[in-house]
Amino acid sequence: MKEILIDGNHIHNRKDLYRILRDQLASDHFTGNNLDALYDILTEQREPVQARIVNPQALREALGDYLDKLLRVLIDSAKIVGERDSDGR
Repeated sequence: MKEILIDGNHIHNRKDLYRILRDQLASDHFTGNNLDALYDILTEQREPVQARIVNPQALREALGDYLDKLLRVLIDSAKIVGERDSDGR
């Protein structure tokens, strides 16, 4: 299982968030700095991706309500991958 680390102490804005995610996911297909692109890349990974969030209060301060949207994408993409994997696809 691949793990991505989302550390609130290293993220000060959305640009930082997407730079860190793009680096950790190491995908040429992650071309958009938006949640739709993140969802696509997470659901297209060959191996499951686990997101670990540290320093969540700093992340909340940096992203505000956008953090809620990010969490929703992480949860929804994990559900899709889990369903796909349980179907043997």
